[in-house]
Amino acid sequence: MTSPGALSDMRRPLPLVGLALQSGYEWLVKTPYVYRYMEPQFVDDFFSLGKLRISSFARFHRHEDEQRGDREEGWSTVIGEHGDSTFMSITQRGHDAYVLCGTTVPNREAMRDFGTGCIWIVDTARFAIAVSLALPFYGGGIEGHCIYQDDRSFRVKLDANPGLVEHQAQPAGIDLSLMIQNLNQFSGPEMFFLKSDRFSHQSEYRFVWYSRGNVPEYLDIQCPDAVKFCRRV
Repeated sequence: MTSPGALSDMRRPLPLVGLALQSGYEWLVKTPYVYRYMEPQFVDDFFSLGKLRISSFARFHRHEDEQRGDREEGWSTVIGEHGDSTFMSITQRGHDAYVLCGTTVPNREAMRDFGTGCIWIVDTARFAIAVSLALPFYGGGIEGHCIYQDDRSFRVKLDANPGLVEHQAQPAGIDLSLMIQNLNQFSGPEMFFLKSDRFSHQSEYRFVWYSRGNVPEYLDIQCPDAVKFCRRV
């Protein structure tokens, strides 16, 4: 089990990701450390073989453990506002993505809920890129902190009525299918990070890899290059 000394030793200067700007100056992004708790044998498999299990939102739906399962994962309500009109669409995202979760706050509660072993990810961006090279049909990705709120809805201001249809042979009307299609376009990456307030103690940080193929509930991959961006705790 991780000792109190090991927990305090985790807090060190954070890695930086540099962005080249048009001005010619560099902008640095301070990325967090992420701690992935799991059973010790899986930690051993990762550091010795590069073996890692990547999950999916579908698996979150089916997990019976209260701390690991969330049947609302990937679902949200998008409320679009245009003038005096309000439009609503219930959307689902995540069926085409793999996901890996960790916490930015090392603590014993997470150890109790997820396992006493821990992979300390010290460079999140390069770790995610190394994992992506082992994923089939990889199509891009995103990482970031989860967003905790008491419901799964968010509002967007629309520049135009999303369901407005104009045709020479008929007056302007509302096309329901067009409205839903347009509103779904606003269900961006926030959808992958929305979680209920009751999970806020987890301080979750998420890696999401988009797939251009079918996504099973989980996938066991070999990604030895990702090991260099991690430490054993």
